[in-house]
Amino acid sequence: MEFKDKLKKLRKEKGISQQQLSESIFISRSAVAKWESGLGFPSADSLEMLSKYFEVPKDFWTTEEPETVIIAKNKKISRLSTILKICIIVVLLAVSSLFIMDIFYDDFGLTSKSAAGSFADNPCIHTADYDIYYYTFGGEVGSGYEYIAGFRPVKQLLIGYATFERDYEYDALYVDNEQVGIIYSIKGKDGYYNIIRALNKIMTPVPSYFQNLDVVNVNGQT
Repeated sequence: MEFKDKLKKLRKEKGISQQQLSESIFISRSAVAKWESGLGFPSADSLEMLSKYFEVPKDFWTTEEPETVIIAKNKKISRLSTILKICIIVVLLAVSSLFIMDIFYDDFGLTSKSAAGSFADNPCIHTADYDIYYYTFGGEVGSGYEYIAGFRPVKQLLIGYATFERDYEYDALYVDNEQVGIIYSIKGKDGYYNIIRALNKIMTPVPSYFQNLDVVNVNGQT
């Protein structure tokens, strides 16, 4: 039986509280609590006073390596405390990073859809480095004359996602000397993502240039 168990057993047999014991041997109640929880061990003087108070021989308290057991427990508690502190620091750093990202990027989110904002419910083309959300103008997807009225490229960051609407170059697109749209080129890992955006004045008939045109042309040229 360990020291803490012997002390607790004798105290209960005597029918006294930790406070009453501490007052009887002139120590603090917290010291008694530590002894009984195994987180402390009495000094030689306190051990002698305990022996006289409970009328037991000094060797009654002898246990197998009591100090070694206590030191091991204290090390375990210290280790758990360190791990808890590290976890708290990691969480605080993560929250701070998200806060900084949200300030630095106009449209930032933990998911691609949340970063896309109002475009999140539209079709999306997944590329090696972008999720390109878009909506078509002049027809439904698959109707044979698809072209873009608006799009939003979203890129994955180290933490979360953000929109990068300035990552492209663009030029006017003409048909019969009349500007009918704009071609945007985003340089990505797969090559250039060429996106045709029609001007809103283009309704019907659909210009031949837009017939059967892919919404996004991957590996295209600028």
